Amino acid sequence: PPGDYIFSPTTLTWFPFNQDTLYVTVNIVDDLVSEPDESFTLVLSNPTNGASLAISNHTVIIKDNDANVGLEVVGDQDLWIFPNPAQSNVQVRVGVGTEELFVTDIHGRLVAAFRLKGATNFSFSTESWAPGTYILKVISSQGTSTSKLLLKR
Repeated sequence: PPGDYIFSPTTLTWFPFNQDTLYVTVNIVDDLVSEPDESFTLVLSNPTNGASLAISNHTVIIKDNDANVGLEVVGDQDLWIFPNPAQSNVQVRVGVGTEELFVTDIHGRLVAAFRLKGATNFSFSTESWAPGTYILKVISSQGTSTSKLLLKR
C-alpha cells in the first residue's frame, strides 16, 4: 500500500557475460501503526533485445512489527482518545474536574494547550500537525494523566 514503502520505477540491465541476478531496492517505511501484514506486487516488464522474463511478478509482504498502540494512560484519572491512531480530528474524553490539556511532540515541544474548564468531552483538529507521536497531558483536580497519540496521514 502506498505510504508503507518507497519505490521509484527503474531499469535493470543484464550483461550476458557476468550477471545472473540483479536487485531492486524498495525502502519499507517503518511506522508505529499496528496493522495487518500488507503486500504489493513487484512487476518486471518490457524486456528488450530478445530477452524474456521467466518470472515477471513477485509478491512482497510487509510484515507488521508494531505493538498495538491503543490506549496507554499513566496517571490517576480517566483519559480516552479517539481515534488513536488519528488522521485529522481527535476526540478526548476526560474525568470530571479536568482543567487543562497540553499536547507536546515526541521531543517535548508544546504543540497545543487547551483550557477545558471542567468539560468532559473535547475535540480538536490536527490537520496542520505533522504525522508522528504526540503526548497528551491532562491536569485536573484529581491529578495528572498522560497518554500517547499517534497521528498518521
